[in-house]
Amino acid sequence: MGVKGNDYNTEVTTTVDDEENSFDIAKNAWTNVGEAADPSGRDHVLVEIVATR
Repeated sequence: MGVKGNDYNTEVTTTVDDEENSFDIAKNAWTNVGEAADPSGRDHVLVEIVATR
């Protein structure tokens, strides 16, 4: 999946196979997270999105 950042500091957390992954989202740009960032293409579950100013 992809996440589009805005002017906030944003972090996305996913899980896959009992493994937790965190991704820092680039400001004002698309960032690959989950399946799109996993070399094995495993199915990730979105757990949390944290955005702060």
